[in-house]
Amino acid sequence: MTIANYDSLGYDPRVELDHWLGTPIPPVHNPLESTPRRWAIAGRVWWNGPPWTILRNSSYFLWHVMDYGDTEDIRHILKSISEQAWILALNEARPGLLSKGSYVFWSLAFDRIRIDEPCDWPDSAHRLDYRPLRNESRERIRERQRRIRDEA
Repeated sequence: MTIANYDSLGYDPRVELDHWLGTPIPPVHNPLESTPRRWAIAGRVWWNGPPWTILRNSSYFLWHVMDYGDTEDIRHILKSISEQAWILALNEARPGLLSKGSYVFWSLAFDRIRIDEPCDWPDSAHRLDYRPLRNESRERIRERQRRIRDEA
C-alpha cells in the first residue's frame, strides 16, 4: 500500500505501537476502507481510542460489531463486508475479545456449527493475546507485543 492509498483509508495503518500511550492498538490486519458510516459504527462499538485504531484490523472491528453493534450497524456491515471476512473473524476469535454467546450465535448464523453440536473456543485462543496482565507495566506490555509480532 502506498502513501496515496492511505488517504482512501482515512488513517495511516503504519502507526507504531511504541508511540501510542493508550490502550494497545490492534495490529494491522486487512485494514478496512474508512467510510463515514463505518467510522460512526467504529466510534460506537470501540471506546478504547479513535475509530481508526479499530478500522486497522477487520477482525477486531467485526468482533466489536458482533458484540456491541445494534441492528442497523449489523445490517449495514453485513451488506458492506464479505461473508468470508466474517468467517475469518470467527476463525480468529479468542476469549476476551468476542463473547462466547456472540461466537456461538454468529457461528450458527454462518452455518459453521450445528445447533446440536458442542461449541468450544478455538485451540489457538490465547496465541496473540494483547490484553495486559494484572499490574503489568507499559514497558512489559510493549516488550510482550514486540515478541509476539516477531514470532508471527
